[in-house]
Amino acid sequence: MEPRGLEAAWDWIYVDDAADGLARFFGQRMGGRRVTLAAGRRIAFRDVVAAVTKAFGLRVEAGGRSVDGGPNRPGRLSIAVLTDATGWRPGTTLTEGLARYRTFLDETAGATSDAQAAPDA
Repeated sequence: MEPRGLEAAWDWIYVDDAADGLARFFGQRMGGRRVTLAAGRRIAFRDVVAAVTKAFGLRVEAGGRSVDGGPNRPGRLSIAVLTDATGWRPGTTLTEGLARYRTFLDETAGATSDAQAAPDA
């Protein structure tokens, strides 16, 4: 893969943290309030690529498929409304989330039955 837009920064949230935040939101009387569900911190695409390559034992080389970090998202997303109302804060780092995902993939690698397996090409 050839990563582009390495300085672009986004707010990356682990799926379990997002689910916990939603559960807390719906568990409160939030009425018509709007909240932001995010990690509340920006991570440069450069750091995402480094974490993914480390977690999955990949190597980044010039050429091949291009992966773009996209446009930079200025500022960080504020999670203050949700945090103030529920006490929720995301607790999973990018590195920890990728490690959990890697473990999930490793544990479920042979879980498909023969009927679900893709036919040989």
